Amino acid sequence: MTANMTGEAAKKPYDARNLQNAAARLKAAQAVFEHFHTQKPLNEIAKYYIENRLDMTSDGTPDGEDMVVANKALFAKITSGVDARTEDVQSLIVGAQSKQNNLDKEPLLKAILFCATFELLAHVEIDAPIILNDYLNVTHSFFEQGEVNLVNGILVKISKTARD
Repeated sequence: MTANMTGEAAKKPYDARNLQNAAARLKAAQAVFEHFHTQKPLNEIAKYYIENRLDMTSDGTPDGEDMVVANKALFAKITSGVDARTEDVQSLIVGAQSKQNNLDKEPLLKAILFCATFELLAHVEIDAPIILNDYLNVTHSFFEQGEVNLVNGILVKISKTARD
């Protein structure tokens, strides 16, 4: 991008990067969900995703023109971070719940919270609202508004705790 670009042309690289990051967050939540659901090691699942799934469109074809390819580096950071800091992440999530929700009964919600919480802890250079918004969009893709509100409430508390 040149310094004199304005309007839509200037926004495209920034927008593409944001979309790639959002796609990485979605795929990371899916990989962590798979880990919770199958009990397979997360590093093996993440490796499989990087080698086989991050460049695929939702219909299973490679590099679709309207599909965004996930940011592989961010995906790897999230999945390896969740794997390495599971106890820290779990502790923050449990502490942020206003009442005890049994997230083990809903592994996808748990996976979304784990990925988002890790990012709030580790990626302090990224504004918390950006991280929260992407994970709320992920949650909204799979759940009704009640679950989105639950995730939002927990993540807002965690963002205040993790970033103070």
